[in-house]
Amino acid sequence: MRFLTDANIFVPMVNGLRRLGHNVFDIKDENLEELTDNDVYKLAQDQKRILISMDKDFSNILTYPPGEHCGIIGSNYTA
Repeated sequence: MRFLTDANIFVPMVNGLRRLGHNVFDIKDENLEELTDNDVYKLAQDQKRILISMDKDFSNILTYPPGEHCGIIGSNYTA
């Protein structure tokens, strides 16, 4: 699968996905941590990737309606 991991996704998770054979574009690897949520979302869609983020803003289905993107995987993890 093709994933785009947001800046808040831990490196071990990114590496684990890659070890499993997934194609992962990591925001941190590309020094794009300063992108806005909308820019991250647009990049994921332009590259036809599933977005993985711990940013709860991406759970807003009014802003990011299901069926209009390749997929969004979120987490409720808080440290």
